[in-house]
Amino acid sequence: MLCKKRSIFMICAALLLTSCATTSPDLVVDWKNGAKLGWIVNFYIPETPDIKLPDCLATLTKQELYSRRFVTVQYHHVRQMYYTIAELPATMPANVNDEVEFWPGDCSRGEISRIARTTTSVSK
Repeated sequence: MLCKKRSIFMICAALLLTSCATTSPDLVVDWKNGAKLGWIVNFYIPETPDIKLPDCLATLTKQELYSRRFVTVQYHHVRQMYYTIAELPATMPANVNDEVEFWPGDCSRGEISRIARTTTSVSK
């Protein structure tokens, strides 16, 4: 009897934990093609004096920096936290802490990550 109660408890605990780990059923992310979910940490503002630009932005001209919008995106992969530089599409409204779907690039190799869309907004 005690073993049966313990088994039922373990099954309920496992179901509870898996329900916490799943994402919204409305959220469809292109995982197969390398998309990730992350959060916008900050915006790069070209007018800021003495800003040390990351490698992938340092190669751009002033005109390119002023005409495009770049953000730092924080995301989990396996058990580690990563940061990458991503470009926001010109017409996409976004704020710090917004969750975004993006394809990561390696900034140290000159690759800029590409954001597809915001999935949530804390400003709503």
